[in-house]
Amino acid sequence: ANVGDSRAIASVRGEVIPLSYDHKPNNEDELRRITAAGGWVEYNRVKGNLALSRALGDFVFKKNKQKKPEEQIVSALPDVRIHPLTPDWEFIVLACDGIWDVMCNE
Repeated sequence: ANVGDSRAIASVRGEVIPLSYDHKPNNEDELRRITAAGGWVEYNRVKGNLALSRALGDFVFKKNKQKKPEEQIVSALPDVRIHPLTPDWEFIVLACDGIWDVMCNE
């Protein structure tokens, strides 16, 4: 499960397999939810402030009583993915955005 922009990748037979999805405000589905909830994206940030479209906390973006939690400007709804492990899996890397801002998946 993933919320935000910490990322997980795996090496499977020498190939990089993404295991998570970065929740960024400029991603099409995320932008659609943000604008439907009354927010906007400026400089790739929610309301020009938050660089994530999904996050734990950040309650200032989750105050619309007319919207469900997953419909708020910023949601805490995680992406949940299941990846069956096989003997071909060599390793997994879990890292925060500080690493991925300067490194590529490979």
